[in-house]
Amino acid sequence: MKTERDASSKRKLILFIHGGNPIDTETATLARRGFAEHGYELEDLSVLAPDAADRLHSLLRERGQELFFFYSSNFWAINIHNNGRLLHTLTGVPLVILMHDHPVYFLHQLSPSLDGALIFAPSSDLAEFITKHYPIAVKTIANTGVFPPDKNAKPPDLDQFLARKNMLLCPMNLTVHARTADDIWQGITALPEPRQARTMRLIEAGLTECFTPLHVISENLAAAGDPEIEIEDLALAFNYVKLWRRRWLIEALIDLPICVTSDYVPIELERKHSGKFRKPLTMTETLPLYGKYRFVVNSSPMNAIHDRVTQALINNAVCITDPNPTIARYFRDDREMVFVDYGRTDLAERIARLIENPERAFEMTVQSYAVWSQPGFYQGSYRDLLDTMEDQLNSTA
Repeated sequence: MKTERDASSKRKLILFIHGGNPIDTETATLARRGFAEHGYELEDLSVLAPDAADRLHSLLRERGQELFFFYSSNFWAINIHNNGRLLHTLTGVPLVILMHDHPVYFLHQLSPSLDGALIFAPSSDLAEFITKHYPIAVKTIANTGVFPPDKNAKPPDLDQFLARKNMLLCPMNLTVHARTADDIWQGITALPEPRQARTMRLIEAGLTECFTPLHVISENLAAAGDPEIEIEDLALAFNYVKLWRRRWLIEALIDLPICVTSDYVPIELERKHSGKFRKPLTMTETLPLYGKYRFVVNSSPMNAIHDRVTQALINNAVCITDPNPTIARYFRDDREMVFVDYGRTDLAERIARLIENPERAFEMTVQSYAVWSQPGFYQGSYRDLLDTMEDQLNSTA
């Protein structure tokens, strides 16, 4: 007698397709662990690896009957195609897109071939954004978890913590797509009216608001009578807010012991504080630094947990971050993390007290570890995703 899961019972292999950078490798490690908890195996493939084509052909030939779905880091899977046909349309194997960034950035990569794909969005509000603004019939599911606990993770160790630099690591570029905040602002001021004024109203409303995503603020403005914002203007506003917050954080903390890695340094900051900035680092160069500093600074206006936060947690460093609904769901200000309030002026004093009191800073890492290392921390998004895909497979079996 067939059971509900019969159609997918033999398909336990997931192929994670990515661009080969260290964050993708780290994501593959986390995903492999997360799917394994539910009995699934994950293989990963960098499309930029010299043997990528050979590995893909071998896997499809030898284990194609086991393949459950392709799992794409952002839209890297669209880099594997044949005369315009994408990999999942060629093979009939479903495609799931793991989205790491705001969906507004990927509109130019959409194609009709992605119809029917499932997008694993960073949060429920971003899943709703995709449904509203993407001109293709994708499905969405919210990635409500963060990352599964690592059974091999080491708890915080005071001696190891004290051996680190008593400094802040701030790995945040002050450009987006090679554009500075001034460049982006010039683009906004060049917009025709009423688009310019609408974009500026959105920036004013969302510049310091951390708990409501910017696109939701924009929707609220429209509901109150403002015109709907043009999608490209929303991207401008999002990028400006992102860079404004990063610079605000750097300027607020610049008198403390801090190491900033950025591809661009404003002239006045470089003139006054040149010793606090390092040349831009690759991801490969940055990842080892998370375990060498006691504090990690993050800013991200998207409702998700940025990899800077993830790396701070995994490396048992104190995380200094602007909060969002996802972060605030799990962590508390001044207990497990330091939350940034852009309306206050005492951030440097708060951090200085932790720098001067390493035992208190260490205790914060103990408390954050107690949160993220527990099985209950991960809210089962992989199970939700697998259930969705299993239901889809069984409905077509």
